Amino acid sequence: MTRIHQLRAAQLWGAVFLALALVLVAIPRSQQSVLAQVPVAEADATLGFVHGAPGAPAIDILVDGLPIMEGLSFGAVTDYVTVTPGEHRFQIVSEDQPPAAALVNEVLDVAPGAAYILAPYGRLNDIGGTIFPVDLSEIEPGESRVRLINLSTDIDNLDLLETGGDEWFGDVGLGQASAYRILPRGAYTMDVRGDNDRVLQTLTDLTFQDTRVYDVVVLGQIFDDSLTLKAFVTRVSPPCARVLGIPGSNSDVCLRLVHASPDAPPIDAYLNDARISEGLDFGTVTTYVAAPSGEGRGLRVVATGSPVEQAAIDTQLGLEPGQAYELIVTGSGDALDLTITGTGLRPVPAGQARLCVVHASPDLGSIDIGIPPLSTIFGGVNFREATNYVVIDAGAHPIEVRPAGDDLTVRLRTNAMIEEAVSYDLIVLGRPSNRSLRFLALRAPLAVREGSVATPVVVTDDAAAAETVVPRGIGTEPATPLSG
Repeated sequence: MTRIHQLRAAQLWGAVFLALALVLVAIPRSQQSVLAQVPVAEADATLGFVHGAPGAPAIDILVDGLPIMEGLSFGAVTDYVTVTPGEHRFQIVSEDQPPAAALVNEVLDVAPGAAYILAPYGRLNDIGGTIFPVDLSEIEPGESRVRLINLSTDIDNLDLLETGGDEWFGDVGLGQASAYRILPRGAYTMDVRGDNDRVLQTLTDLTFQDTRVYDVVVLGQIFDDSLTLKAFVTRVSPPCARVLGIPGSNSDVCLRLVHASPDAPPIDAYLNDARISEGLDFGTVTTYVAAPSGEGRGLRVVATGSPVEQAAIDTQLGLEPGQAYELIVTGSGDALDLTITGTGLRPVPAGQARLCVVHASPDLGSIDIGIPPLSTIFGGVNFREATNYVVIDAGAHPIEVRPAGDDLTVRLRTNAMIEEAVSYDLIVLGRPSNRSLRFLALRAPLAVREGSVATPVVVTDDAAAAETVVPRGIGTEPATPLSG
């Protein structure tokens, strides 16, 4: 018997109209999103900061002349703040100083949805700065993504290696970052090694959790014993069970079933031999359940009370670990089929949400989706297609369904209250001929993208840690200035 976590036939509200705050899940989609303008916005970027200049005073961070971080002391590592996409001037000044006194003055074209770490470093009279993009691409459950950033002013070439094991990162210069490396989650003991392969510190209990990016930053100096290591942590793609708050492991998938066929009777659904839905009516959806991932997962859909041998839909699914899916029964009469949409549950910037549309009305034809008074945000969406997501600012927004290419005819209109950190799927279902056309609005919670700081424990036991030494020449050469 296939293992299923808490499978139950749970019917949610019936025909949910979009006068409510929307209710949804997320999807990698086949249909392109066409326009991105406010309130359907490009995703904000996020910025974190590391003060890596020993001996320097507290600093302020300015964006376009305005402070967004103030009074950061050496070694401070901040959470993320949001910045709109586009070109911005970033300046670092001593605390309470004007922009004209900038120690670092750089212009960056900020990409939508990207994440960056801005790091000033160097000695007091030679401060530079670098902006490091963070790799936010998907990470498999059970794995983390790690790189090394060298902000130590008296280590020209920095290595990080597992104690007694392989070198992870080698010859990372001042103000530079290594390439990312995928590592299994877990706790590690590692050596920080400087010039001439001298082990400078041994660190223990640096824990890498799965689906997170770790930018491991080495700060301080050897000669004054201020050398330390911190990790800037960014959540990327947490497993669906964790995000949705349902029982399940990191490798499980999360499934919910939607009945979107206007002519079909109530349905039962089976995943392999386990029933995951019973008596699901048109226009309703089950709660999420966790199920094992993998290939060859058999799904059968039958009219309620009918034997599984009479399944109207009988198919095999390949389900990726940690991914959430919507299984949407679409079509009419005896032409039922399954529309499968993968749900993206990645964190979003503060103040924003995600929105997509699934076309499940069998005789509506190709449609456009618009948010007045703006033009089309999704164009030419056909039956059984799901759009890409767009990022949308939280707040009240009117949403219209129009025939594709026709800006004057409105088939369906609703007012939606979009909440922060929610993923919304709007399913268009019913028939225009009998005036049953409506939105079924589904939602799923998202995390707000944030950074956090994990500081490992430095081993002080002389038997376990090499003595902290100053390699020959270190501390006498000026830091190499690098452009941000």
